[in-house]
Amino acid sequence: MKKKETILDILIRNWRIRQAEQYIINRGVVCDLGCGREGFFLTKISGRINRGIGFDMEVEDMERGNISLIQANLDKGVPLDDSSVDCVTSLAVIEHVNCYESFAREIRRILKPGGRCVLTTPAPRTRSIWEFLMKRGLIAQTEDIHEHKKYFSEAELVALFEGVGFLQVKFRKFEFGFNNLIVAKK
Repeated sequence: MKKKETILDILIRNWRIRQAEQYIINRGVVCDLGCGREGFFLTKISGRINRGIGFDMEVEDMERGNISLIQANLDKGVPLDDSSVDCVTSLAVIEHVNCYESFAREIRRILKPGGRCVLTTPAPRTRSIWEFLMKRGLIAQTEDIHEHKKYFSEAELVALFEGVGFLQVKFRKFEFGFNNLIVAKK
């Protein structure tokens, strides 16, 4: 059972969401990979999009208005057709997958031509800060953080997305340099 979120957890999540939501393609189909149990991000942007599809291992399949949440293991691929979505979001997820190159290829595969990927992931220097905050009980994300398989530098993220065929890859840091944002166009 997960611990109750702290105020700092909520602030960090909301900051991540604010970074991503400005790149959403309005009136499009958005797929959120690693949407969480509640599909929080898709619910927040539901008024701006035609349809939202969220995948996560912890979610129970459900339909809620224009939002579909589907249980799926993202290490086994994304159960969507090729070129079927306008925008893919993945907020603080790629650091949890077993094969990040396959994950990036799947994102590219499901995007329509000209579609956009919006992805966030903690920067390498974040690990020690997370551990400090966890020990003091300031964040409750202990299980999630211990499951991080890789922390990505700017060069690694850009190379990954360019390497799987994205045409435009833009990178920037946020949260005082503790988080990375990639916006990549197919």
